[in-house]
Amino acid sequence: MTMASLSDLARKLYDILVIENQALRDVDFRTAGQILPHKQACIDALVAARQQTSEAHGLLADGVVRLERALEENRLLLQRAMQVQSRIMSLLAQAARSDAPMGTAYGARGGYSQGDGASRAMAIHKRI
Repeated sequence: MTMASLSDLARKLYDILVIENQALRDVDFRTAGQILPHKQACIDALVAARQQTSEAHGLLADGVVRLERALEENRLLLQRAMQVQSRIMSLLAQAARSDAPMGTAYGARGGYSQGDGASRAMAIHKRI
């Protein structure tokens, strides 16, 4: 593995992280999820390349620092995304088990009726 190949892999990973980090900042989890296989493949190739050569120690320090910063930002953004998703799930679960009375409910005969709040339907629509 040549120094140029290692540098190219590191640059490719950096570029992938920049795109993923922007998607996470934009709360675009779909795009971030689609990037994951590319990121993992690049990481795997970089790890394999690094194990094949001792030249990896000479990888440009500037590039390593930039890559480490992008990885750290990626870690923080992924943590935030998981917290957001957890909060959303918590709010949905809370709404589903809410004891608040319903004013009007869809009745068994196909029309609206006064609901007693004993049971209720809940629909979740996932936009892709």
